[in-house]
Amino acid sequence: MKSNANNTATLTPSEMTHFIIAMVIGVGILGGTGTIENAGNDGWIAILIGGLYPLYMIWLAFIISKRYPKDTIISINSKLFGKYLGFVCSIFVCGVFMYILLVVVSAFASITRTFIAPFLPIYTIIGISMFLIFYFASKGMKVIAKVNAVIFYLTLILILLPGYAFIKGSYFNLLPVFNSSLSDILTGSFQSIYSYAGIEVVFLLYPFASDQKKLFGSMLKGVGIVVAIYVWLTVTVIYYLGADVAIKFYWPLLTIADSVQVPIINLFRYIFMLFWSFIIYRISANALYFSAFTLTEFLQIKKKEYHTIILGAIAVLVGVAMLLIDNESIRREITKKEPYIAIVFTVYITILTLLVVLLKKKPSENSDKKNGG
Repeated sequence: MKSNANNTATLTPSEMTHFIIAMVIGVGILGGTGTIENAGNDGWIAILIGGLYPLYMIWLAFIISKRYPKDTIISINSKLFGKYLGFVCSIFVCGVFMYILLVVVSAFASITRTFIAPFLPIYTIIGISMFLIFYFASKGMKVIAKVNAVIFYLTLILILLPGYAFIKGSYFNLLPVFNSSLSDILTGSFQSIYSYAGIEVVFLLYPFASDQKKLFGSMLKGVGIVVAIYVWLTVTVIYYLGADVAIKFYWPLLTIADSVQVPIINLFRYIFMLFWSFIIYRISANALYFSAFTLTEFLQIKKKEYHTIILGAIAVLVGVAMLLIDNESIRREITKKEPYIAIVFTVYITILTLLVVLLKKKPSENSDKKNGG
């Protein structure tokens, strides 16, 4: 199966980079305190170490792309594992993106209802959100790629905003460095994998790269930007609030947003949340698109109409699931499962890569043998 039949578009190195940023930067940008709870004021070190997970993913994707430059892992699953086990692996990949969609939108609905519109019923927020996400996702990969880049530059304010913390915070909150034990830092790193969920998309993207020579560089750039953003946000949260205070807030970056004083604007939080919603719709549309992509790829569906139907079916399924788990404590427990899902995915993709290396030689090697023969 040579790339997706529904998409003949190719992606520039810049678009590849922005796809990675779009799929990884989401709810975690509000400054979840998982790493700080475990690593204290060394939480930024924990999230920096956690960046090894996306680096490992793009390294494996690069290895696979050298041997299957035109095949996603969905088609490779069938070739290496057979029809039935390949189907199970493909459903798992689809489930990863559906899980991201579920967690992100449910968190968005909860935060919106709590901080912005407590008068709106949860089903209204979820319904409107899923419709907008479906509409965005139905436009196809190339349109999504362009919107990903636009939203990134449009929402840079969310990245720059925490710099306000350096006016009122204290660098003493970051000291002493390495105050936490190694085990606590590593535990925090494990929890930080939640922030890097979505990097798995690289195994579906590399066949669409317009310049294979720049593939690894574009992926590395995307991961570098993501890790830098998360380290920056974690440092500023600790600098402004201190580790002991930060863990009392589930979304500490909102606390910093509330403290920003802007002339004329009474509550900067609403401006902040508006830009944040763009990021949420971006990651959600990407997750929805790629969850449907995995199914159409495995089933070899070529008609765009059927792809749109699958998109709608997944959107409805995830929307209903969110309504059924309309409980904040349950949602947080589901969110905590991400590191374990990442472990399963890591084992699966590592085995797949080993099989690819052992059973499939690089195209250039095959060409040399044929010429020599």
